[in-house]
Amino acid sequence: ENTDPRNHTEERPARLRSETLHVPRVSVTDHFCTLGGQPLLAVALFAPLEKEFGTTLPLANLFTSPTVEDLAEALEKKDTAGPWPSLLPIQPKGDKPTLFLVHGAGGNVLLYRTLGEHFSPDYPLYGLQSQGLDGRSAALLTIEEMAAFYLKEVREVQPRGPYYLGGYCLGGTVAYEMAQLLRKQGEEVALVAMLDTYNFSRALKVKFHSFLYQKIKFHAANFARLRPAEMLSYLTEKIRQLREGEWSNLKTSMPGASPEIGVSRATCGTEASIQALNDFAAESYVPRPYPGEIVLFKPRFNYKFYPDPQMGWGDLAASIDTVEVAVNPHAMLLEPYVVALAQQLKDRIDTASSSRTVMTKAELEYEDCTVADIPRM
Repeated sequence: ENTDPRNHTEERPARLRSETLHVPRVSVTDHFCTLGGQPLLAVALFAPLEKEFGTTLPLANLFTSPTVEDLAEALEKKDTAGPWPSLLPIQPKGDKPTLFLVHGAGGNVLLYRTLGEHFSPDYPLYGLQSQGLDGRSAALLTIEEMAAFYLKEVREVQPRGPYYLGGYCLGGTVAYEMAQLLRKQGEEVALVAMLDTYNFSRALKVKFHSFLYQKIKFHAANFARLRPAEMLSYLTEKIRQLREGEWSNLKTSMPGASPEIGVSRATCGTEASIQALNDFAAESYVPRPYPGEIVLFKPRFNYKFYPDPQMGWGDLAASIDTVEVAVNPHAMLLEPYVVALAQQLKDRIDTASSSRTVMTKAELEYEDCTVADIPRM
């Protein structure tokens, strides 16, 4: 159904989408992504809207307000809206177990958008974004604080286990701590998926020029393996990540960066501030042994300052299921590499779910068994 804008709050976003996406007419019910929208374009669209309507919009509105109609409603609620929640639906449909993925160092969950498309329509996917992105709520300063806060929101959606958790880079570390808390609370954790997550407390120190050289080399190698048709999408996503703070926080994400650098970066915009704080939360975290299994998704090659093939978790987790993804760092969530990652994640979810079904049936049979049924020795 094609519906023209009905008021100024709908007219302005519709006109911006039309101009930016080079679409002659935009219905208020058209989905941003079906019009050819990419995350980088969402950033460009939100900036003039924020200036005109005097409100800050979460980039994750790409998930929660994908149409002009939805976006206008979010803009009209600006005066009554409270702090942004951390938990956001990325792909909420499906009857499979729900996977909760924690943000990376940048704090946003847009990096999981493409993964969510490959989880549709059967596997629900939720993301957890950093507090403080709205410029109003207080940022969380430690991995322990993040884990406790995010679990509170997760348990409002899913009060009981089993829980399926994960995250990319720093997000995997937070998921690890969330799993620790859940087990302490007597809840079952079926999956802890750590995507390119190194135990930062065990990373080697490195000089900045060496770090930058390796980073550029990995990006170039990932790009070179793509087909021409895939190169634009890859570049678009990397530019978006740079604009969200990755470039300005290169030094804070380097192992062994000084707190002084982080403090200075924390004054340069909300996203830059959140990334700097997240980087130092990861550096300061000392993980405890985990009595369960973790699934470690690791790139084929890694930085020299990350020398351990088990990425620093070998003597901490009771068992590790290592999945080698055929990419260099920084690419497993991007097309076309994300296709393989999505399938591997879904396989692990199915395996964990079926294992639990077998255990539940065995437990029920045991409960039905009476003392008279037990053979005497």
